[in-house]
Amino acid sequence: MPLTKNTSHLNHESITKYTWSPNLDTTRYQAQGSATYKADSFSYGDTADTPHHSEYTYSLANPKEWAGRITNKTVVHTGGGTNIAMYTHHTVTRPKFPPGSVRLGTFTLSQYLPKEDEAVKELHLVVEKVEPALTDLLKALEGYHLYSPDGWITSAGFIACCNKVKLSLLRSEFLALERSVPKDKMGRINYYHIAEVVEAVNASNVAEDHTSTAPEAVGTLRSTIKAVN
Repeated sequence: MPLTKNTSHLNHESITKYTWSPNLDTTRYQAQGSATYKADSFSYGDTADTPHHSEYTYSLANPKEWAGRITNKTVVHTGGGTNIAMYTHHTVTRPKFPPGSVRLGTFTLSQYLPKEDEAVKELHLVVEKVEPALTDLLKALEGYHLYSPDGWITSAGFIACCNKVKLSLLRSEFLALERSVPKDKMGRINYYHIAEVVEAVNASNVAEDHTSTAPEAVGTLRSTIKAVN
């Protein structure tokens, strides 16, 4: 007797006739119960309108369009290789969050405000300590014998150069500086990145100082004008 496959479960009405997926209305009704609901956030074309984006529901005719989506991080690979992620289940579409949002693997912090971050305050204090010795520190880093010409240097080498220019950083201070720059595959930091961070933070501090003293300067100018007149 030949072996036959039982396909009766495929004849069910819900399988053959209906395929449910969340659409704009169901998503909108679910979101209305949240405290952060905004009616205009569900405009047409947003990811919230079509939350089920996958390789089966989303298609781009030109492969270069896929490449563009990958490079500008509109398409995020959660697993697998980049070359196969276009036609496997590992491709997801990045949802749209407000500007300034921080996205990590496990959570998304919406509307990230760096002025409220204690780590940024700590970085500002470290920059105030490093900035006076920055010129001498860069010369010492460029003369260090175990560094890459592109500026990549180990943490130990960076600390050695700091000690050479009489710049003593605490471990917490160095970690605050190290966290502000990216690392390469070998775990090294780039002292050109450190210099950019120091200069950028110092420039922002100077700008804030000018802004804070502007009313006082205006008051002094007015008193001077009155005295002259």
